[in-house]
Order: sequence, then structure tokens, then C-alpha cells
Amino acid sequence: GKDRWFQDFLRPLVEAAGYRVVDEQDKAEADLAIAAHGESGIGELNAGRAIWLRAIPEETPEAAGTIYRYDRDALVEALRAAGAGRRA
Repeated sequence: GKDRWFQDFLRPLVEAAGYRVVDEQDKAEADLAIAAHGESGIGELNAGRAIWLRAIPEETPEAAGTIYRYDRDALVEALRAAGAGRRA
């Protein structure tokens, strides 16, 4: 969504990692989707891979492999790893 967290925190990280930000209305294939864990409709996004974000700091068994949405270091690392994969 276009909330303040997206504009002030997530978008600058994604753009600094070399990605162009698009939303659900963009019909082009995306290299990477970033979505909230448990969010419906993610399967409709046309993306090669995804980063799943959770709202709570603790990683629970049902949220394994997700990243806390305010963990800047983990998000940057996931973006780097996804970027390395797209250039390979």
C-alpha cells in the first residue's frame, strides 16, 4: 500500500537496491514481490520471487522465512540476495 511506512521506509530501500517500484496495477512482470505474510492476492502478482514481511519481531513457526518489516538489515540483505539472483 501507499502508506507512510511504504513511502518513508520500504520504497527507499528497494530503490537503493536498484529496483524500480511498481504496484498491482502494473501489468509488467516484476523481478521481485514484497508482501505482508498472510496477505491475500499475492498469487496474482506477476513476479519471479517474493520477500515476505511480518508485523511482529518474533519469527513464529507459521511465519518461517519471513522478515520483520522494520528489520532494515535483513531487508537490505534479502534485496541484495534477490538482486544477485536476477543478475546470475
